[in-house]
Amino acid sequence: MSVYLATTVKQWLDQAQFLVEQHVARIGRCTACEEPEPCGTTVEAQKLMARYGRLPRRRPGLTRPDLCGRRPVSPT
Repeated sequence: MSVYLATTVKQWLDQAQFLVEQHVARIGRCTACEEPEPCGTTVEAQKLMARYGRLPRRRPGLTRPDLCGRRPVSPT
């Protein structure tokens, strides 16, 4: 079954994805607003995505493990 979304909803979902990527947690705190994880912005963006049956897309390396003293995992 296909679900069609209005252009406005697609824009909201794109904005929510952008916010999730900007407000990524590193060592228990949000990198954008310094709130403890999960920050309010992330929670609200994820609620919007859940309302429309979408999951946030994850991008490997977004948390930059090298900046918090961890080495990145290399694919084998």
